[in-house]
Parts: sequence; structure tokens; C-alpha cells
Amino acid sequence: MHKSTTIKAKAIKETMSCKLCLKDKKLVRQSHIIPAFMYKDIFDEKHRLFEVTVTKDKDIIKDRLRQTGANEGQILCQSCDNEVLGKLERYASLVLFGGVPIKLQNITDVKGMKYTLCEEIDYAKFKLFILSLLWRASISKLPDYNNVNLGPHEDKIRQMILNSNSGGPIKYPCVMASYRNLKEAPHQFIGSPGLVKDGDGFRYLFLIGGVLYIFYVSHHNIPDWADECAINSNGELKLLHLTKKGASAVFKNFIGVDLLNN
Repeated sequence: MHKSTTIKAKAIKETMSCKLCLKDKKLVRQSHIIPAFMYKDIFDEKHRLFEVTVTKDKDIIKDRLRQTGANEGQILCQSCDNEVLGKLERYASLVLFGGVPIKLQNITDVKGMKYTLCEEIDYAKFKLFILSLLWRASISKLPDYNNVNLGPHEDKIRQMILNSNSGGPIKYPCVMASYRNLKEAPHQFIGSPGLVKDGDGFRYLFLIGGVLYIFYVSHHNIPDWADECAINSNGELKLLHLTKKGASAVFKNFIGVDLLNN
């Protein structure tokens, strides 16, 4: 094949429809499904990410090393990747790891539940960032995200992200729970998202760097406690602190093994 023909064919291949704006554009070679900053505390000294898996005999092993978090090519254009999503990522990184003046207060309620009340968060930016994680997992073809299929909700969330429309607090709420307060818990663990169906509708579970994200996709039967913990329009959210028993249940759910009592 003539060299000019090869170059032309390559250019055509790289100009595809962006998954976010749906416009035919040149797509970036690599886009993060889960932004690298969310793995901040689970990279080793060489900035490599351990992935924990389980053998058939349920022995814990570390069998893979990644240089960064999961990424995929040919899904987003430069504008959507760097500007639309990039802006949300930059803000969320400051909220999660410090850099913006938000209020934090550790509380134990009358039932003994411990949580951190986070206040003065930009509701729209943080809500859309959280939703972008769910949406990116749904459009991804990577094996790790095979369980995430939003169906008609995928395009609804796409439009929310593209149009900076965060919707109301009960529209796709997400509850966050952390076991980072447990020193014995392995924070380097990451798990493939899972789907749960029960009387509360259906929801997706993500485990990233010691934080569990519970996404309620079905608009029916959202429990009151989830509504109270998810970020509200006043920029307040409750980050739940998992007990050792709760963290053990999370590990069993993701890999079938209790990493705290292995």
C-alpha cells in the first residue's frame, strides 16, 4: 500500500464518534476510566498499582502491576477528555485529597454509626464527577467493567455530564463508605464493579482505594439512609466509616474472601 494511502486510512480510523459529545473527532489514545488520582495512596514507590486477586484455594496473591489506573483508547475526544471530564476530575481530586476549603466533622450518631460530615462542596461538580465514573465504566469495553451496563440510563447520564446538569439529589445518588480508618485493612485492593439487585432496586458497587461507592441507578425504593448520606444540593455528604465487620463484608462481596481474617 502506498504510504499516503496508509496515512489517510490511519487518519480515518482515528476520527470516530466521541462517546460523550457524539461528534466525529480525532479521539485521544488513552482515557482513564478511573482517574489516576483516585489510586493515590495505593501506588507503590515506583508508581505501580498492585491488583489483588484470589486463587482457587482462596489464597491472596498480587499477580499484576499497572503503571497507572485502568485506561482505554479511542473513546473520547480531546475536548471531552481534557476539558469536560478533566475539569470535574481536578475539582474532585482537591475535595478528596485536600486543596479546597471544605468543612469536615467526625460524628457518631445515636445509633453508633460513625461518619465524616463533609460540607461546602460544589454539588454540581462533585455529583457529575461521581456520575462520570459510573458512565465511563458503562461505555468501557475493558473486562474489569463487564458488569456495568446502564442501558437507557447511559445516555441520560451522558447528557447530564455533557450539559453540566447534575439533576436533583435523588437522581442517581451515590453513597460513599470508607475503611481507611482501619489500619489492618489492605488499602491497595481494587475490585471490579459489581451489580446488586434486591428489594431496593438495583445498584452498582465500586471499590477504589479503600472507598466503597454505592450507585443507586433505579429511581424506585431508594432507602432513606442512602438519601441522607449522598451529596445534597447544599453541598453536604456523609462519608460513612466502615466497621471491621462491614469491611469484611465488602471484601467477601468483591472477591469471596475476608481479607481481614484470612
